[in-house]
Amino acid sequence: MKKLLAIVLALAMVLSLAACGGTGGSGEKTLTEDGKMSNITTAVSSEIQNLLPTNGNGNPKAQFYWNIYESLFTFNSNMEFAPCLAKSWEVVDGTHWNIHLFQKIYDSKGNHITAEDVVFSFEWLISAGESLNFDIFKGITAVDEFTVQIEWTQTPTATADIEFPLTRTFIFDKNEFNETTFATAPVATGAYVVSSFITGSEMVLKANPDYWALKTDEDVSGRLAVHNATVDTLTYRIIQGSDTAEIELEMGNIDYCDYIKYLSLEKFQNNDKYVVSVEVASDYAFMGFNMD
Repeated sequence: MKKLLAIVLALAMVLSLAACGGTGGSGEKTLTEDGKMSNITTAVSSEIQNLLPTNGNGNPKAQFYWNIYESLFTFNSNMEFAPCLAKSWEVVDGTHWNIHLFQKIYDSKGNHITAEDVVFSFEWLISAGESLNFDIFKGITAVDEFTVQIEWTQTPTATADIEFPLTRTFIFDKNEFNETTFATAPVATGAYVVSSFITGSEMVLKANPDYWALKTDEDVSGRLAVHNATVDTLTYRIIQGSDTAEIELEMGNIDYCDYIKYLSLEKFQNNDKYVVSVEVASDYAFMGFNMD
């Protein structure tokens, strides 16, 4: 008698190991004159193909985008909208929201970011096919120099409905975008600028001394501290394979890696050179039959 082999979804508790070495990467860590850590070198498991302001939401290793670009809002610890490039919003009616920008936003080349740049950034993201989870987003227009109006197809009923348009759409200067190769040398609205970029190998970011939020006389106290640069130089090294990354961490060539194998946990936990953080997450494996 033949038996059916049932392949089912298996839910597993996955331990993701992140190890930080205190003296890896570029050697002994020192502080700069303005109190920043001198440098941090981070391992990245997947290749960085380009630095275009796509939202990068499908790639968990795309943290470097958030150093270069900024969105209208971010989330605070209570999962509430917090100011980023926009300082506030008002609900005009159920499907129309007015978003008010800070008025003295300048990118790393000194371009003044206005409502027209926000509209361009949204429209470019949509035309590029990267507008993930824009299901109820209908359109965006400039009301005045520092106000945009977003129209929804229906009244938002949950934060998740509008999370991606408001917190994961990167803003940039429209004229600069048409004149500069953002794929390799983007002009930043975030706290870091690209110092060097080698496709598939390495990217180096430097803290922007002219970061707009440090220079403005507007009240930016509502912005989260996470936006500020606390390290002078950030280096992202492409290291494919956890075994290789583990060796590089042990040799002191990198400072941080979040894809070390769980089996290596004990080795790093028992070494006072490292700080180990274990994150419990869910994952599953799926196998489907093709009915042949």
